[in-house]
Amino acid sequence: MRLKAPHHVVLLGSPSDTSLTLPLCRALESLGGVLFAGHGCLAAYGAPEASRRRFLLWETEALFSLGAENALLVLKQGTPFPQDVGGVQRLTVLADHPAPAFPALRGVEWIGCACGEGRSELALSSLREDRAVAELRRPLTRPDGKALEPGEFPIRLSAPMEGYPLLCCCAVELLFGA
Repeated sequence: MRLKAPHHVVLLGSPSDTSLTLPLCRALESLGGVLFAGHGCLAAYGAPEASRRRFLLWETEALFSLGAENALLVLKQGTPFPQDVGGVQRLTVLADHPAPAFPALRGVEWIGCACGEGRSELALSSLREDRAVAELRRPLTRPDGKALEPGEFPIRLSAPMEGYPLLCCCAVELLFGA
């Protein structure tokens, strides 16, 4: 039996900002399991067998090369896109700000996640304790090649969340969910 490689997710930003770490681990756990590595910690969430985990989440404060194809880069709030990162191939980026304009972004699908008004690609339409409705404002190509058209998407929440972490978890569900 041929093992399928996990989806690579990189969480980039200050190690003191932990607002996204556990919410992302829980979101990826609900989508098939995740192996988390970062800041001296290694933890598995979800599927007990390593061969069944769909995601590898690596948390770091610096990124110099990213050779994983179809990777997801999640920028912590206020973290700029690393201009000198090499090896980028078909990368999806979640950020709290618009895409910068520089050549390194060829092959990058940028998803701005804004909590307020603005030109973001993903926003929150409604929120309840156990669910949210995410509004996708432009067409998006998922890492598996499927197209998502603009619209509203209900997202089930495993724990109460709000703000940017909630939008990132909604984006993960849209990108990798059924």
